[in-house]
Amino acid sequence: MTPILYFVIPCYNEEQVLPETSGLFLAKLNAMIDSGKISPDSRVMFVNDGSKDTTWDIIPNHADYRLMSSRVFVALLSFIGIIYALIGAISGNIVEGWTSTTCIICFVSGIQMISLGVIGEYVGKIYLETKHRPRYIIDERKNLKEISEE
Repeated sequence: MTPILYFVIPCYNEEQVLPETSGLFLAKLNAMIDSGKISPDSRVMFVNDGSKDTTWDIIPNHADYRLMSSRVFVALLSFIGIIYALIGAISGNIVEGWTSTTCIICFVSGIQMISLGVIGEYVGKIYLETKHRPRYIIDERKNLKEISEE
């Protein structure tokens, strides 16, 4: 069984160099698949790191669910807590006042966690912006034969 390889390429203001670098990665990936070193299920994945240019628009079939999935998960947990409290109230197996307290706590804590996720997203983007990553194109490749033999 051949291993599955995923190239994860962070894209930060790469609209000028992405067509060339993605072509290099795809060519290398296809060569490794053709030689039988990796599985045909291998992929090249692009990750948007908060680009301010049109990098993400030139990548076909893209979807960035990194941050949305965590917010949906927190909202789902809060919703499950509220449903659990309401089912307990309907069945009559709980003390009076517990349902309203639990529903309020789940609702408020869910909103707090979603707000912290949004703030964390902005702090992360600010951090990435302060790195001032340079744009570059791979001009020359050295020892390519040694790398492909490994």
